[in-house]
Amino acid sequence: MKSTGEVMSIDRDRGLAYLKSQLASGNKVPSQGNIFVSLKDEDKQKAVPLIRQLVNLGYELYATRGTSTMLYNEGIKTRAVFHISRGRPNLLDLIHDKEVQWIVNTTENGAEAMVDEIQMRSKAVVSGIPITTTIAALTSTVEGLMDKHDFGRFEVCSLQEYHRHVKK
Repeated sequence: MKSTGEVMSIDRDRGLAYLKSQLASGNKVPSQGNIFVSLKDEDKQKAVPLIRQLVNLGYELYATRGTSTMLYNEGIKTRAVFHISRGRPNLLDLIHDKEVQWIVNTTENGAEAMVDEIQMRSKAVVSGIPITTTIAALTSTVEGLMDKHDFGRFEVCSLQEYHRHVKK
């Protein structure tokens, strides 16, 4: 289980439980489409294997220039866009054009990053686009997507059914 406010979910698989919690909290992660990725420097290398798995699942990537360059150097193709405060095209344009279905953003410190984050989050919430903001959440989400892809669906069981399967 992962805390998401007022929502709890369970599954024998941690990633699937996390995906269920996101769905129940209104932050439904799409199983296909385009992802916008912008990562703070300390998260970039940790995210590479996760981003690679998303590409293997069929997602297409947009990324800010720094993240896009790092991913390109790792053999992962993206379409580069500007930070919101630095030019166009940027994430707000992608949202307006319905070109992005999921946002993965770990923000840097500083005034410019804060202004961009406020604009990004408010536009995403209004547009119903899910946002993932930590590497831990991205890890759980990718695990859940991989398991859901392999299994083909979510399994819904009562608490009693889950307890029957617990090893004693």
